[in-house]
Amino acid sequence: MSRQLRNILVCILFFLLALSLISAKLHAQQGLSLVEALMVELTAPVEKGVRLVVNTVGDVWRGYFRLAGVQRENQELKEEIQELRRELNLYREASLANQRLRDLLDFKESTASMPLIPAEVVAFDPTGWFKTVLIDKGKQDGLARDMAVVSAAGVVGRLIGVTSHYAKVLLILDRNSSVDALVQRSRSRGILVGLGDGRCSLRYVQRNDDVQVGDQVITSGMGGVFPKGILLGQVEKVQRGDAGLFQTVDVTPAVDFGRLEEVLVVVRPAPEYPEEQTARGAGRS
Repeated sequence: MSRQLRNILVCILFFLLALSLISAKLHAQQGLSLVEALMVELTAPVEKGVRLVVNTVGDVWRGYFRLAGVQRENQELKEEIQELRRELNLYREASLANQRLRDLLDFKESTASMPLIPAEVVAFDPTGWFKTVLIDKGKQDGLARDMAVVSAAGVVGRLIGVTSHYAKVLLILDRNSSVDALVQRSRSRGILVGLGDGRCSLRYVQRNDDVQVGDQVITSGMGGVFPKGILLGQVEKVQRGDAGLFQTVDVTPAVDFGRLEEVLVVVRPAPEYPEEQTARGAGRS
């Protein structure tokens, strides 16, 4: 390899020397001798080829640097676009959260007579067997069992379990949920129960009662859990049939439970349960 390289270098030096001599001769006189003309004929193609190679390599080298610069700039632009998208998403999320909180505030102001505690939904029932959610407020915040939970859209459910810092809410969608209700227009009474599939049914409505599709269903205030007049949902379907004492009324809940994030707990004195009375009596003794 060293011998071949040495031969190549000798040839290059020979051609460079010849070119130098020819260049000097051109500056010295107008004409060329026969030997000089022969040298020009022999070396000119080689010089042209060398110059072409040098120019090509230079173009490729410069193109590489330009391409590298463009790629670096492209990567920087991509990172900047990702950052802008992230900031835009945060802005949208903050805007949506602000709107939800504004709706809750409006609802709270419209029900100034009811003491309300805001809470955030932190978890849904992972099993899917029960329609429950977990909120980030508990006994230390003044919460107790059977307190009503609402949102700006309407009734969410009631508390069925409370710890120091958290509480479990039984949604009105659950099959174990029941709420004494009224058809707002006709004042027909019934019990709203969950069907477990995202819908509710207004049961025990007298067959001859005036109930129509589109009617609003609200809480009756009976039972001491839910305040009167809070929206439960809208009548979706009515079936009276040919026999029976009651009609079948399907109700679409007012709350979009798939997007439930913030709620309000209606703080009311909750009834004492036997185990609580027992524990309180033991504490006094």
